[in-house]
Amino acid sequence: MTCTDDPSTATDDLSTQIRRAVHDATQPVISRLISARAAVTGCQELSWWFVDAGGGQPARLEGMVASGNPDGANEAARWASALGLDTEQPRYSTFGTLSYQGEIDGLPVTVWAITDPDLFYRR
Repeated sequence: MTCTDDPSTATDDLSTQIRRAVHDATQPVISRLISARAAVTGCQELSWWFVDAGGGQPARLEGMVASGNPDGANEAARWASALGLDTEQPRYSTFGTLSYQGEIDGLPVTVWAITDPDLFYRR
């Protein structure tokens, strides 16, 4: 659902509709701002979004390397380096992903990539 969809046909609760509308409205701006910060390093464009975890958890910015990128792990490392994230401690998940975490001006940031598509899409 986007913020232009007819809410009378939505099956999601209002909270979910609002979160999606905020995401749809802010995602292009977030992508442009964060991409400009790392563009000088030659990094490929990522998909970026702002995550409001709720439950007292801090909001964070997440960037994902395109799922079809065969060099996804290296591209995530380039982004992490360009943004000043911790590149010494990548986090591998049991779901076939690799991520780097850190902060930019106090905002938690995660850059991640799918390293094992079979495992990731099987879950």
